[in-house]
Amino acid sequence: MSKARKVSEALLDQLEKVREEAFKKYPQRIVVAFDILAESLIKIERILEISEGLEKATGLSGKGIKRLCGNWLYVFGSEAVSLYRLKPVQSVTYLRADDVIRLANDTMKIKIGNNKITLIYRGYEIELNVSKIDDIVTKADLIKSLAPYISDLLDSLLYRLILCGKASGIQI
Repeated sequence: MSKARKVSEALLDQLEKVREEAFKKYPQRIVVAFDILAESLIKIERILEISEGLEKATGLSGKGIKRLCGNWLYVFGSEAVSLYRLKPVQSVTYLRADDVIRLANDTMKIKIGNNKITLIYRGYEIELNVSKIDDIVTKADLIKSLAPYISDLLDSLLYRLILCGKASGIQI
């Protein structure tokens, strides 16, 4: 998942440039949406960092499935690398061909890659082009309304992956 981290880092760099411009032009109620997205990308980077450590700890290369920490499955395929939690259902997937990262639980999905962040809440999809400030500004209210669900997904994944990493003996 080291390539996945590069995708999220590049997206965060782009967002930071647009965010600086937004601070100068727009009121605080709009800029909050940029903060939510930046904070989310930082959490995603941390999730991917821990996932990379778990990937190294499994010792799998090529294709295969490895069970971790009781409820986690690490799935290595030719097209994707995925971490699945069985209860509650959660996943982190890196699609190699598309350079896209997907994080999901039962209500919220986040896809990042190709200069875009896609937020999917119970089937309702919001696509944000990170390099276009107006795209985020026009959808700021939607981003703010989804913030609790985004935070719940990312915080829950992060917490559970930290616990799994510690149990696996990974330096966190």
